[in-house]
Amino acid sequence: MKVLVACERSHRIASAFQAKGHDAYSCDVLPCEITTPFHIQDDVLNHLEDGWDLMIAHPPCQYLCCRSQYWKSLGKHTQEDEDKALEFFIQLDSANIPKKAIENPIGIIPRKYRKYSQIIEPFMFGEPVRKCICLWLTNLPLLNPTMALWELEKYHHIDRSGRKRYWYDATIGSKTKDRAYRRAKTSLLVAQAMAEQWG
Repeated sequence: MKVLVACERSHRIASAFQAKGHDAYSCDVLPCEITTPFHIQDDVLNHLEDGWDLMIAHPPCQYLCCRSQYWKSLGKHTQEDEDKALEFFIQLDSANIPKKAIENPIGIIPRKYRKYSQIIEPFMFGEPVRKCICLWLTNLPLLNPTMALWELEKYHHIDRSGRKRYWYDATIGSKTKDRAYRRAKTSLLVAQAMAEQWG
């Protein structure tokens, strides 16, 4: 199967599918984290018609997540930024590829486009991390939990102000420069589940 992993620099999902014998490529405007000939450094919109059987996409959520509405109210970005981000999501979802999975956090997409197919979290696949991940699926089954750590189901991180934080990974400090990128990376165990169940 020919697999495109859109907006992926880590190559985690592409590597998981390659381990299962698939012809898998990651694609991003930035270079890959690892040295591999199976990364396309370009705008993924230029490659949607390249004969893929499956696409797993991770469009940027900066202007689509719930928090983006707060930043927009402060003038950190504009309605035009949000509209472009949503248009990019829709272009991926509308691509002429038989099987598709598009990932994003909870945000404006269900209200402005269409509802997600399911919500998963890394703890459902054995990684002790809470992070709400919405999946929009086309011609794919729901992703089934594997090594679920159910004791984390009701866990929230309480920050210093006393507010509950839904996303939490104790291995990533709050002040690290690459925190946003690291928290956005797909869990290795989730990537393996995708390759096993969708490959």
